[in-house]
Amino acid sequence: MVAPSTAPSTLDDQHDDQPVDEPVDAQAPTGIPTSRPAHDWRWTIAAGLVVATVRWIFAADRRVIHVIPDESAQLAMARWLGGGPRWNMFDHITFRPGYAVVVGPLWQVTGTAESFVRAALTLNAVVAGLSAMVLARLVRRWTDLPPLTCAALAAAVAVAPAVI
Repeated sequence: MVAPSTAPSTLDDQHDDQPVDEPVDAQAPTGIPTSRPAHDWRWTIAAGLVVATVRWIFAADRRVIHVIPDESAQLAMARWLGGGPRWNMFDHITFRPGYAVVVGPLWQVTGTAESFVRAALTLNAVVAGLSAMVLARLVRRWTDLPPLTCAALAAAVAVAPAVI
């Protein structure tokens, strides 16, 4: 005959009478501190607004738009997806339609080529501002840099990504 066990039935029952230890402020295995001050959103939002504003200022008052083939192909696909006329580059250039899908609804709203291009440039400025905000958060998460420095670096990259 087996004697009944006097051991607790679960692991939780083993420590019910012992005090719970407070969390220890230690380094995570990756070397990133487990407790850091909260991210200051003011600098992240400011970086996004600065990038969107600067990109929009440079794009808003253009009299001549310099378009290289990949840009015109993307805009032509967007115009066609938005219900506009088809434009064929005679199969010389092919692209995936990701950007065209994003910009395509603008053709429904604008209707003319000039206003469509201006709306696409405005959308590009907004997306650049949002990407600066995401980049600032990533830099803050991956480094020990202060929030202002993270926001400044993200803004510099998002204002002119081709320069870097």
